[in-house]
Amino acid sequence: MKIAICDDDTITCEMLETIIDNYCKKNQIQACCEVFLNAEDLLQHSEAKYLVYFLDIEMEGIGGLKLANTIRESNDDAIIIFVTSHKELMQEAFEVLAFHFILKPFSEAEVERIFEKAMSYINRKKDRFFYKIGKSMHSVLAKDIIYIENRGRKLLLHTKVGQEKCYLNMKDTMEQLDRNLFAQIHVSFIVNMEQIKTIEKNKVELHTGEKLPISRKYVKQYNDSYRNFVRMRTGQ
Repeated sequence: MKIAICDDDTITCEMLETIIDNYCKKNQIQACCEVFLNAEDLLQHSEAKYLVYFLDIEMEGIGGLKLANTIRESNDDAIIIFVTSHKELMQEAFEVLAFHFILKPFSEAEVERIFEKAMSYINRKKDRFFYKIGKSMHSVLAKDIIYIENRGRKLLLHTKVGQEKCYLNMKDTMEQLDRNLFAQIHVSFIVNMEQIKTIEKNKVELHTGEKLPISRKYVKQYNDSYRNFVRMRTGQ
């Protein structure tokens, strides 16, 4: 999980980064904080798609509210937490769908409390798949995964926006995914059942036109998963 902290006060940035890093280590959350001292620098890294943003409302140049609006244009799912000394600006903050706010000066307990709420919200939604590339954590919307392919020591994520290699094994991957949506059909393939167009005896055809094999070992497991999936979708 990638977290961005943007505040033109270095002391505030250092405090937030330390609190969040300590919280993540204490709770065994794999996360990476990146600090920016102005909005312009953060926007240059917009392709990174941070999951959580801590934004100062009042900064030189592009302010936090304008920055949040820009983030929202390409990242509807981002959790934005505003940090401010001015309580009267909170109403404007919620107009850009802010998750929460932190009033300066803040305590470690207050930051932990709000960050814990954000983590609980993410876990409740269970709509993101987290993976590691090098030392950085990344995430993708689970519904955007078409299928996952095992390639030796790496997995290849086939998503609606392209492909991504990551270091995970199939067992840990299935534990992270919603089994009402995903099924393993082969030692090398996990498929998003919403992406299945037709099912044949020993293969599935996806809406993309690709065909994936169903191995004998996984036939019963897959059939059970797909029946449950259909029941859930039809309300039966």
